[in-house]
Amino acid sequence: SEVLIYDVIGWPYVEAGEFTRDFKAIKSEEITVGINSPGGDVFDGTAIYNTIKEHPAKITTRIDGIAASMASIIALAGDEIQIASNAYYMMHNPWSMAMGDYRDFETEAALLKRIAGTLAQTYSERTGQSMDTVKEMMDNETWIIGKELVEQGFADKVIGEGKKASFDLSM
Repeated sequence: SEVLIYDVIGWPYVEAGEFTRDFKAIKSEEITVGINSPGGDVFDGTAIYNTIKEHPAKITTRIDGIAASMASIIALAGDEIQIASNAYYMMHNPWSMAMGDYRDFETEAALLKRIAGTLAQTYSERTGQSMDTVKEMMDNETWIIGKELVEQGFADKVIGEGKKASFDLSM
C-alpha cells in the first residue's frame, strides 16, 4: 500500500483523526508513506508520527519533495527512511502566535521550549546525534538534501541517485 502526505499537517488538510482512522484500516504487510509537506501543526503531526510507528506493517517513509518542519518528524516514523536525491529535509524550532501580557508570553515561551526538547529527542534517538547537536540544528533552521540526510543518520537510503537517461540514437 502507498499513502501520500502531500499537504500541510493539521486541519483542514492532513488532519490526525482522519489520517489515523484511514491508516489503521490498512491491512498490508508493507506500507510506503510518500511525503511532500511543508509541515504544520505539531500535535497533529505527533499523532500521525505515533500512528505510523505503531502500525504492525513494515513502514517505509519516502521523502519525495520536502519534509519540512513537522513533516521532518513524521518522516522519522518509518522502519526505513528514504529520500529522493534532489529532495529536501528541514528542521527548526517550533513557533506559534500568542496574545496577552508578559506572563502569557513567558508561558508560551516555556511551552515552546518544552515542545522543542521533545522534537529534539525524537531527532536524536533516530540519528544517534547528541541533543546539543540536534538543538543547534533546530536553532539554525537546518536544510539537508538527499545524500546528506543519509550521511547524518536521518535517512537510510537515497533513491533516484545516479539514474541516467539512456538513448540509442544510432540510426
